[in-house]
Amino acid sequence: MPNEQVPPASAFSVSPQFSVPGPQTVPQMPAFVAGAIPTKYAGFWVRAAALFVDGLFLVVLQLLISLSNAGTESLLWKSAISLFIPWGYAVFMITTYQATLGKMAVGLRVLRANGERVGLGRALLREVVGKFISSIILGIGYLMVAWTGKKQGLHDKIADTVVVENDPSKSKTVWIVVALIVGLLIPIAIGILSSVVLASLNIARMKSVDARRIIDIKQLQLALELNYVEAGTYPISSFSDLVNNNYISSIPADPTTGAAYSYISLNDSNNVCAVTPCTKYVLAATLSDSGQSVLSSDVDGTVAGINCDDTPTAVYCVQQP
Repeated sequence: MPNEQVPPASAFSVSPQFSVPGPQTVPQMPAFVAGAIPTKYAGFWVRAAALFVDGLFLVVLQLLISLSNAGTESLLWKSAISLFIPWGYAVFMITTYQATLGKMAVGLRVLRANGERVGLGRALLREVVGKFISSIILGIGYLMVAWTGKKQGLHDKIADTVVVENDPSKSKTVWIVVALIVGLLIPIAIGILSSVVLASLNIARMKSVDARRIIDIKQLQLALELNYVEAGTYPISSFSDLVNNNYISSIPADPTTGAAYSYISLNDSNNVCAVTPCTKYVLAATLSDSGQSVLSSDVDGTVAGINCDDTPTAVYCVQQP
């Protein structure tokens, strides 16, 4: 076989572009994402601004409740609602929207310390238990926001929550100024609210006393009719027979003054009855509220010496027959 020339070994060397890669170091990801905004905890003054805005809203809301015309029987209901409104409002807003209206206005939200949403139980712990404790220690629980590391009040620490800014790049100076103005308005609003509440309580008290007087008159009327059915006459002047015959347990008196209600018996000629049988009578009670509905259907004018007019004071008069 003719001699063939064998190519040199270098002709079979692997080209560099097909070389087997050796061990390489995997590049590490940066510790932060470029452009990310770091968490900024809300400080004392901006949180005070949010609190003042919420306070103004609650004052207006409770003022509207106090002005509602729901009647005397709703006074206890109104008081209960006014007591629980601040707690219910804060718990609902934080669990639903992560912020109250005041915090929304200044760009804040409430989160758990690990960044999760606040649930119902934790919201109750923060708003009811935590804030109660923060308040009873002379408000120091709130002042703690000024010096703690994550700007947490005592109520935040109890519930493991934090208040953060939605956009730390925005200045909150304007809101702090607004808060100071609102802070000046709140005492004025509270003064107005207190005046309205006191006036409402006074009206409710008058209505309650008048209701007692009207009931007393109706009880006396029933007892007088029972006496007339049995004896054929109304008492001349004394109600003692009404008690003695068990027509009424006791003789009612005005709940404010303790005075007896006005009563005059009449004869058939509409004159004051001096001897039995007395066939008619006039019974009257002075009311505090001239707006009572019973005054539209009672006796008016002067009857047997009793002034039944509704001026200058309201007098509830009944005449039989």
